[in-house]
Amino acid sequence: MSDVREQLKSEILTAYWHDLKDHLERQALFVVAQELDLVDAGVEIVADNTEKVTNWIADGQIARPTLAQMKTWDDEPTRSFRSLIVAPYVLMQELGH
Repeated sequence: MSDVREQLKSEILTAYWHDLKDHLERQALFVVAQELDLVDAGVEIVADNTEKVTNWIADGQIARPTLAQMKTWDDEPTRSFRSLIVAPYVLMQELGH
């Protein structure tokens, strides 16, 4: 699993909202809370650890973008995010601003 972790770490990109917004149409975009490590989330999704991922979703640590978030980001289209593709999903996490 450490190989997967290292691979995912190397695949984290910085993206703008307008780049990520396209993934909303296919319902593949998920926001990862700041307190959850983006790579940890990706590793557990790749490992198909349904229990852990379900718990994160239930706790709100992984969620689809809310309408309020999307409105804020639409107003600031150059806001930066860390992003990670874990096919078929795209995980995103706000950078400090």
